[in-house]
Amino acid sequence: MFTVQQSGELIIYLLPEYNITIVKIPEITAYEFLHQPGNSLGVIAADSSYSLAVNGSYFDYGSPISDSRSDLTFLHAGYLRMQDSVYTEMMKGDRQLSTLFVYDYDEKRSDYFRLDELDQTQNYDLVVQTGPQIIRDSKVQSEEIHNSINGMGQHARTAFASVDGVEHYVIVA
Repeated sequence: MFTVQQSGELIIYLLPEYNITIVKIPEITAYEFLHQPGNSLGVIAADSSYSLAVNGSYFDYGSPISDSRSDLTFLHAGYLRMQDSVYTEMMKGDRQLSTLFVYDYDEKRSDYFRLDELDQTQNYDLVVQTGPQIIRDSKVQSEEIHNSINGMGQHARTAFASVDGVEHYVIVA
């Protein structure tokens, strides 16, 4: 059994029996990658006007990259391109970062690519190297899941999902 709540434009599905929350995002209108060492996601969300804040990326320690829009510094773990700026050019050789998530602002459409398909992402506004794709073409990607660092272990998870690249969801379990 699940319950449905609405918060602004977000539709939230709660499945307490499984400790799962699914948030339907009607339209991605903006995105920012924030890295604030010492601040929890709850603190960042409470201090902002964002309708949704998600711990959904990986950051490395090392030489910081400056983000002039937010006066923050960070080093994203793996490839990161937003609009016309490449923040992290190198693909990280990490089995946890096996997928490229892409988003096109004009088309309001997302897709997923393998790392060796970077050249196919040139027309997208956002390209993020991220964790394994869990489901592709309606089939569970068991090999990608098993090869990731967390594998099939019991860990808190955040997943981004799309239906036909146009309905977007965030799943927290």
